[in-house]
Amino acid sequence: MLIAQITDLHIRCPGERAYGVVETHRLLPPVVAALNALNALNALDPRPDVVLITGDATDLGHPQEYAALAEP
Repeated sequence: MLIAQITDLHIRCPGERAYGVVETHRLLPPVVAALNALNALNALDPRPDVVLITGDATDLGHPQEYAALAEP
């Protein structure tokens, strides 16, 4: 079994920067796309059987951050 782990997303709302530096909401979609890609140049080969997300999903735990995390 191949497990891909991503951790400590610290998702903030669009337009907000974690620690005043990183717009974390922009970083997750390319990671998910790479994990899901079937024929993309940067796709993992072999593809993981499961993706494990650990650590802090949002930066401050606000409901708006969880809503931003849940956006497709």
